Amino acid sequence: MILERIVPTDSNTVLYVHFNMENADPSLISIMPQSAYVIDSLGQKIPLRGGFIWQPFEHKVGNAFEFVTESKPADGPLTIIVDQAIAYYMPLYTDPPQATSEELSFTFDAGENPQRGQIWDLNKIFTIAGYEFEITSAQAVTFSDIETPSFIDGSQGYDYGYQFAVESDPSLGLSVEMDIHADKCWLSDVKTISPSPLLYTQLCRDEYPKGLVTVTVREMSVTLEDDLQVEWIP
Repeated sequence: MILERIVPTDSNTVLYVHFNMENADPSLISIMPQSAYVIDSLGQKIPLRGGFIWQPFEHKVGNAFEFVTESKPADGPLTIIVDQAIAYYMPLYTDPPQATSEELSFTFDAGENPQRGQIWDLNKIFTIAGYEFEITSAQAVTFSDIETPSFIDGSQGYDYGYQFAVESDPSLGLSVEMDIHADKCWLSDVKTISPSPLLYTQLCRDEYPKGLVTVTVREMSVTLEDDLQVEWIP
């Protein structure tokens, strides 16, 4: 983590921070801070927020971010701390791509009449940026299986799909996102059953995709728990 610039204002302090990783894998697209704060000269812990609506916590692409303190720090040195960050890898979408679609895809036969609750064993192992994970199974689910109050617009017609169980080293905090190769598939949900597995769901309109269903791993992320910090002395 590198502090590029700091701008004190009358009501807060604006910080411009750059994230990078030594010997980073070429498929790394972003290191996203999840929790960040400053400690001022009086020892006050002041949370940081993104300087724009989409930055830094919702915007995955890039490694330079603007932070704003939620209140005015005391005069004197500041210690900027990020106590959790997530590294995102997208080998298919880097320039140049670091993998082919075929290398990150798998297929299972859902048959001509898949039913809710039906399970298919997959046991497909993938490695991205040196991190290995296994997609162990797929299960036919409906929107009601993942529905929570956070879905404020309901299913929007995306009612049928598949939930994939993903196993990995629990210490990595690994997550994956996938795309079903079928028309009208979009609504997705990620849930972790601590410490494992990760459950990734993608839902489609009208009906379950039938027959041979192809799925591609679009993105993988791992959680960086070590404190990243840098000190600014005026």
